[in-house]
Amino acid sequence: GEKGTLQTILCCIPENDGPGVITGTMDGSIYTWNGKKLDKILPKIAPGPIYSLCAFNTGYVFGGKFGNVTILTNQLAVLRYISFHILCIKNV
Repeated sequence: GEKGTLQTILCCIPENDGPGVITGTMDGSIYTWNGKKLDKILPKIAPGPIYSLCAFNTGYVFGGKFGNVTILTNQLAVLRYISFHILCIKNV
């Protein structure tokens, strides 16, 4: 398969429409796997580490400490990018 960077995998979920798994990495990339074979790389799709991946019926959501959430289709195309920087409320 493709060649990725050897790095820490922070989260992992099963694919919605296939036998593989999807992982979030320390450098903000998403890797898809079929067994031990790296199938696809979305290089640095996030500005920082991807700590969380979640699947829903028509796609995936991922995020990290960088303050945004990205929604992907089942084909891993970016559907929507949401920034929470302007929605933060500080303690008073």
